[in-house]
Amino acid sequence: MKPVNHQTINNSGFTLIEVIIGIVMVSIAAVIMMSFLESGLTQSHTPLDVLSDNYDIYRSMEIVNADYRAKLEQDASQDIGFYVGADLSSKISGLSGASIKGGYIDFSDPDVNRQVTETAAAGATMYVKITAQKNNSKMISILGN
Repeated sequence: MKPVNHQTINNSGFTLIEVIIGIVMVSIAAVIMMSFLESGLTQSHTPLDVLSDNYDIYRSMEIVNADYRAKLEQDASQDIGFYVGADLSSKISGLSGASIKGGYIDFSDPDVNRQVTETAAAGATMYVKITAQKNNSKMISILGN
């Protein structure tokens, strides 16, 4: 029998403990990455939803303003009260997707915080505040005679 020469034995490679520790470290890193990516993937539609809401209210407000200008060109003394109400989509065609409402507003007597008063009926100053809203997006326009 030949004696074993310990200098010629190849001790390269990983032990079982090193392999298990490596797998655990990679698993922990994968869980951390998935938690970051999950919130990014599940909320990626939010900016597009806000943009879509903003577009809908912008388009609706443009339709209201175009309707107002067209009515003024036909009759400069037209009643601005036409635009007062809880839902203008029943009065003006083409409005959809946003809540559009109008109410009288009076600029003649602001309060101490320089806020104007919204009134229930037409006053000496004939202005209507048009509010278009969809979800958390909002746009306001003032129409006046």
